Amino acid sequence: MKRYILIFLMVFLPFVVEARKSASRVPIWVSAMTKGSVKVNAERDYSLVISYNSPGFIGYIGCDYRKMEVCITSVRRINNLLYGVDGYTRLKGNTCSFRGSLKIIETRVFKNPGYGVDNEMKGKFDKRGYCVALFELNEERRVRDSGVFRGYSLFYWYTGTGGRLHVDDIDSYADGYCNNLFSGTWTSFRTHRTKPCGWGLYRIPNCGDLDIGAAEFSVNPKYRNNGWR
Repeated sequence: MKRYILIFLMVFLPFVVEARKSASRVPIWVSAMTKGSVKVNAERDYSLVISYNSPGFIGYIGCDYRKMEVCITSVRRINNLLYGVDGYTRLKGNTCSFRGSLKIIETRVFKNPGYGVDNEMKGKFDKRGYCVALFELNEERRVRDSGVFRGYSLFYWYTGTGGRLHVDDIDSYADGYCNNLFSGTWTSFRTHRTKPCGWGLYRIPNCGDLDIGAAEFSVNPKYRNNGWR
């Protein structure tokens, strides 16, 4: 009996370990927003989608959910997976430029994509999908209280029937619609202190009880004095 158990463990344990590695490749908040998809090749230029800023990011930093403005000003493709990113943050009236990178780690398409209200987009696109990426954005070191942002990004896209890439705004009419999401940490260059942070279009991912809105982003009253008024 012990021999059979040993053989079972030798055969199946590596698969269990590998499955756990795959499952942990992306954080839980990403997995929750990307169910029902299959992996595809990432050899395409996503600069247009990554740089999309309209109508402007909503962001926070710290456990007290202090409001933080974020703007991405330029994105340049370095290779199939890596992009250079420039932009700036504004916190308590202080603006600080950043420069860094975004590396795509997964590109997937939805197996059963929606077609928008009344199926108005049916037959008008080829695929709906998303990319998951790791980002590292370094603020200017010469600026006091500057640091580095690190974490995960999630952005949605679709391709038209001719193959052209578009920002996925098909469900922009729907409650809870969001795109170009960033969640991670900020670490001070000076003190090495780390704070949670996040930003996104229309919604902020992984933001605890900051957002209490149903149809759209709405700040919890207990954080309103932290720059949200």
